[in-house]
Amino acid sequence: KQKFPKVNVLALSMHEEPQYISDMIQAGASGYLMKDSGSEEIVQAVRSVASGGKFFSAKVSMSLVNAINQEARNKSN
Repeated sequence: KQKFPKVNVLALSMHEEPQYISDMIQAGASGYLMKDSGSEEIVQAVRSVASGGKFFSAKVSMSLVNAINQEARNKSN
């Protein structure tokens, strides 16, 4: 993204840990999905990111939400 800021990046990963996802978002990824995603979801993600949108699979979204909830619980204790 630093060299080619107009390029839209879609990460396809085997890692669903929140830190990996967060690192990719901070690096400029417009989307993130798992390698075991179905073909329909991959096509939807490519179309979304290619048109300038964002795409995060349900599995990725849940991983991030769970991490945020856990962090909030830890802060309240």
